[in-house]
This record gives sequence, structure tokens and C-alpha cells, in this order.
Amino acid sequence: DRLDTLVSRLLYFSRADSAERRPVDLNVVVGESLDLFHAKAIGQGVQMERDRAPDLPLISGAPNALRQVMLNLLANALQGQERYEVMLAVMTTALSRYCDQRPTDDFSLSAFHCIHAIALQHTNHLEEALVAIDKAIEADPEDADVFREKACISLWKGDTEMALECIRKAIELDPKRVEGHREAGASALLSGDVAQATLQLGQAHELAPKDADITRDLVDALIQAKKCPDAQKLAEEAKQRVGLGLALLCQGKAKEAVAPLEQATTDAPEDAQAWLYLAQARAK
Repeated sequence: DRLDTLVSRLLYFSRADSAERRPVDLNVVVGESLDLFHAKAIGQGVQMERDRAPDLPLISGAPNALRQVMLNLLANALQGQERYEVMLAVMTTALSRYCDQRPTDDFSLSAFHCIHAIALQHTNHLEEALVAIDKAIEADPEDADVFREKACISLWKGDTEMALECIRKAIELDPKRVEGHREAGASALLSGDVAQATLQLGQAHELAPKDADITRDLVDALIQAKKCPDAQKLAEEAKQRVGLGLALLCQGKAKEAVAPLEQATTDAPEDAQAWLYLAQARAK
């Protein structure tokens, strides 16, 4: 009760100088807010983890107003959790990408709504997270990262159609961002749109031809699209032995698939998928 009273007073008095702007260290704001809620969290059986970005730049803002935002987030996260053992993670590392390459005096309202959305997402309040991320989009409709965040929340919610729509918008805003095309490809695969997945992963591969993960995903997409010769050629060029073995298997070339799959199991003996495909190749 004493902590609740203290927090309420802080929230009240913080309004007084909310217009005062100066350089602010968000790690300090987050740390002070967590300290205030520590006893209450322990009393509710909540474990609070701190993950701070060590190189987070200062922003121009009103410290007490920012502290009020943080305290409100913590209060909402703890509210109604008395009967459950939960973990509350407060992450300022999520802020670092929104600060990167942005002027410190132009830290947008969109970023704060985005952070709120991430916090809600990771406490499984997905509907509220979508409301928060829509506010972020309203505040900065030209920020591709915000649309990527909405795509992520939509995927958690199981709405692959909305996720694809958001990723396409992110790509439209930032067409040379490799992650956007890869995310679009992954979302398309989840929704069963193999042609779109192949297109997007192909564009990602063109932007980052040496990225092994993107190449592997593209090989998988080509195989699902029944373009096994193309998958075989790409896997051979990239020395993706598991993908090569699978591409050969899909073309009925089981004997040829054995050698690359054996090498794959030698290189990565913990790769269960490689062992499975090797067993299939040997059985044919």
C-alpha cells in the first residue's frame, strides 16, 4: 500500500514539469522506475529482468514525463498478475534500433508507442499491442520499422494476412532493407504462398548473396515451389549440403543425395534434419 501511494504521488507530481525538456538517459529512467516497483513485484511473485543497451544515446525529453510512461507500463504489467508466476522483462535494448541514425532531439513519439507495443506483446496482450502499434504508425507513417513490428505482433496473433500486408508496406518504405524481404518470404511460407515466398527471398538473396541463412531459406522455398533444379544449383553454389541433398531427393536422385548428406552429418552431427534426409536417401 505504501508503494502504491508513492507511485501515485510520483505520477501526480510528474505532470508539473512534463514540459521541461533536456538530455535524458533512458537507462536511468528505466532503472529508477524498476527500483520503485521492485518490492511490489517480489510481493506478487514476479521476476523483473533488466536488459539495458550500454550504448543507448541521450534523448531530448522531459524526465518526469518519461518516468510516468515507464511507471504506467509497469503498473499495467503487474495489474491482475497476483495469482500467476510471471516474468516481466524491461528492455531498453529495444530502444537502440529506434535511436540508431536518428538525431537525439528528434526521438519520435512513434518510438514510445512502439516500445509500449513490444511490452504488451511480450506480456501476451496482443490486442492492446496492436492498438499501441497503430498509434506508432499514426505518429510516423514513414517508419518501416514500425510496420515490421506490427507484422511481428500480427504473426504472434496468427494473422498472417495482416503480417504480409505490413511487411509489404515496410518494403515499400525501405526497399533495400534485406530483413524486410526475408520476413516477407517467411510470412508468405507460413500462409502457404510459395510463389510470393520465392520472390521475396530471391530479392533478399540478390541484396545479400553471401548470407547463408537467406540462401538456405531460398533453397527451401524453391523446393516447396517444385523448382528443384534451381534449388540444386543454388545449394551447390552456396555449398548448402542439406539443401542440396533434399533437392536431389525431390528429383528422384537418391544415390546422388547420399554424399552431400553424409558430409552434412559429419560437419554438423547434431543436425537431425540432415540425418533424416540421409536415412531417406539410403532407403531408396
